Formats: sequence, C-alpha cells, structure tokens
Amino acid sequence: MRVDPNHHVPDPSKVAPAKSKPAAAPEPEQNTTDFAASTQLTKAMEKIPLVRSDKVAMAKQLVQNPNYPDDATLRKVADVVTDHLKPEEPS
Repeated sequence: MRVDPNHHVPDPSKVAPAKSKPAAAPEPEQNTTDFAASTQLTKAMEKIPLVRSDKVAMAKQLVQNPNYPDDATLRKVADVVTDHLKPEEPS
C-alpha cells in the first residue's frame, strides 16, 4: 500500500483566521399555516360512507352461494399462498 504525504496542506498555525462578517439578523419566523387544504380533505372524508352497502350486499350474496368460490379458484389462491410462504427458521 502506498501512502502519499500531505505536503500541500498548509500549517494550521500559519493560516490567518477568516474575517468574520457581522451576523445578519434572523428573519422573523412566520407562523402562518394555511389549513384550507386540510379542511377540504376533512370535509371530503366526512362525505364517504363508513359502510358501502352495495359491497355488503354483494358479499352476502356470494356467501349464500354454496359454489363460491369454485374449486379452481381455491386451488389458484392456495398455490399463490404456498408460493409466498417462507420456511420457518429453527429456534
């Protein structure tokens, strides 16, 4: 391994300190926050129903059907689930 000396770095004791500039007065902090977008979002969320009756009705209809889901669909879902299972690590 080759190590190059730092001959080009000036001696810190011989370097003149930087001239300091007078500190600028900090700008006053502006505490004005616009909550209009947040308020609009809250109002829009209040309009969304908590229960989607159309989806509940469809789910009830599917549950009552003894052929839902069919065997082919169950096999496909089982295959996807087993493909994504991670082996259990020994304790």
